[in-house]
Amino acid sequence: MNIYEEHLAQRKARLLERAHEASEKSAALFQQEREMAQHVPLGQPILVGHHSEGRHRRYLSKMDGLTRKQIALDRLAEDLKQKAEVVGTGGISSEDPEAIQKLEAQLAAREVEQATMKEFNKRVRKLATEEERRCLAKSMLSEDQQLMLTRCRFGNEGFPKYELTNNGASIRRIRARIEELKKSEFADNIEVEGRGYFYVEDPDDNRAIFSFTGKPYDKIRELLRQHGWKWSPTRGDWVRLLTANARRDGRYLCTKFDEID
Repeated sequence: MNIYEEHLAQRKARLLERAHEASEKSAALFQQEREMAQHVPLGQPILVGHHSEGRHRRYLSKMDGLTRKQIALDRLAEDLKQKAEVVGTGGISSEDPEAIQKLEAQLAAREVEQATMKEFNKRVRKLATEEERRCLAKSMLSEDQQLMLTRCRFGNEGFPKYELTNNGASIRRIRARIEELKKSEFADNIEVEGRGYFYVEDPDDNRAIFSFTGKPYDKIRELLRQHGWKWSPTRGDWVRLLTANARRDGRYLCTKFDEID
């Protein structure tokens, strides 16, 4: 497990811990509400005009407030659990130090799949019966590919053209990501000190960072947002993931900031 994967595991653990805390608070409120309900006779109406009316209404209002808080905490706990479940399932992140190796493995698998589908389509058209085609599929294809054929209404034409087109597009996309990450990995990192700002490309943190001596002008903040930089309260800086595009945009912004009075 690399540092990035450890970070994901820690994030997942934090989310689950917060979900557990919310569930425990909800259970405590439920118990408190039940104990309060025991002091109200079943079906006891509010005696309008009686000296107990105000106290009775406040008591019921407090019970209602506890119920609302309990429901909100239950929803929060469920939301946190769902967020924990999807941590690390969003594909290969550029922040992962092993991103290039993982993408190359993904690319190789896609290329094998593309070649297999093409070869299968070439062979299946020569077969006369559905039984022969199914035997060929079983011998050549993975279970996922056989399932794909089933969804495509298996016939003597094999994989439909759109499956090959979509997989080919995925291959080109993965290649482009690998190329971009390699360019970013081997590019020269720079540090620029300008008029009231400092720009640095930090490969260890995988971030392009703008720091300012004071609050930047509205125009500067607008340019930062337009080009993908976000304010980080924890850092006190404007940051963006360090990609080839970020390097290009960062150096461009340096020239623009120096022109702003």
